[in-house]
Amino acid sequence: MRSVAEQFAPGRLRYRPSMAVLGWLIPVGNLFLPKQIANDVWHASSPPGQGDSTDPARLLHTWWAACLVPLMTWPLLLHPWTRFRKEVFYWDGKDGWFRYEFQPVTWFVLALHLLIVPAAIVTARYVDRVTAMQAAKARADR
Repeated sequence: MRSVAEQFAPGRLRYRPSMAVLGWLIPVGNLFLPKQIANDVWHASSPPGQGDSTDPARLLHTWWAACLVPLMTWPLLLHPWTRFRKEVFYWDGKDGWFRYEFQPVTWFVLALHLLIVPAAIVTARYVDRVTAMQAAKARADR
């Protein structure tokens, strides 16, 4: 998407094409560089509306909000949510058994893992929308 956007707006995108990937890997920079690149791609790919406005970017902002949650909590997402459960041993005098208890952090990490699903859906919608805008703009430029 980044390279196609460069064709629509040569020289107007802020970063080199390689930063579309590397921007995610730079500590602290990954909190704003991908969003800036996505803004540039969105605006370069958007068909012009009335005046100088572009296609509403609500989906772009929703995508970035959905990406920030996993990005900010990645250390917790690297481990399975079951790692945070507590194993408790019970003894009734003659028999003993283990039981797993969920701690508050277990529920929190489980919720974080579940938030990946809407983030993936919003990402797919974002990619589909930008691809459609780029295809429409390419047809209009012919």
